[in-house]
Amino acid sequence: MEELKSITEYARQIRLHKNSPSELAEIHIDLAAKYAFISEIFKDLQIEKAQFWQQKFEKEKPLSDTFLEAKWRLTEGGNKEIRLKLELKSLQNLMGAIKTSSVVNSIEARTY
Repeated sequence: MEELKSITEYARQIRLHKNSPSELAEIHIDLAAKYAFISEIFKDLQIEKAQFWQQKFEKEKPLSDTFLEAKWRLTEGGNKEIRLKLELKSLQNLMGAIKTSSVVNSIEARTY
């Protein structure tokens, strides 16, 4: 399997190929694959988070959900969740940019 690129590398590729629909389509497929891959990891992390919350409730009732969320964020799993959430959001934004670029290219092609 081809190594997945960083968000920055994908952003550079999109800017470089913004007028090339076929290249953008290839990048979009790569982004969708990366999104699916990260979603699988994120799913498992959500199960880990639920178990963390359950353990904390078994010992003693936490002060608040906000407090418990802050405690979770300090764990390795919490740090990973933050990174993955931001990466998923970035991937969504990049896929949206490709879609916008494709629409613009299509409209420009019809007007000329």
